[in-house]
Amino acid sequence: SLILSLVEKTCDITLKELQAQLVERGHCFSIGPLWRFFDRHDITWKKKTAHASEQDRPGIVKRRQAWFDSHGHWKTTTFVAGLRLCGLTAPMVLDGPINGVCFQAYVDQVLVPTLAPGGYRRDGQSSQP
Repeated sequence: SLILSLVEKTCDITLKELQAQLVERGHCFSIGPLWRFFDRHDITWKKKTAHASEQDRPGIVKRRQAWFDSHGHWKTTTFVAGLRLCGLTAPMVLDGPINGVCFQAYVDQVLVPTLAPGGYRRDGQSSQP
């Protein structure tokens, strides 16, 4: 079939790219029917790994290690603020993830001093599941 031959020719083709190549050949399909075609014929692609293989090359490993030695590793930084119609208020940045103790400290020490009586609404949404 034409679809399978296009897939074999370009193994990492996306559905959008496949759709465009079919249009060039005079066939018009939306993404949905193409997806169902692959699903019906049990054709799947393996997802690319999040780890790039070039990261294992000795030169790359050495340069990455030098960067980490001088810049450190990634850390979690949390930004929390109040939202008003006119913009953000009471911003605070935490070096690490937020928890109940940190949030209560934020409310008591940073947010509450910026509030005026009757000038706020509690949303009730949690930032954590």
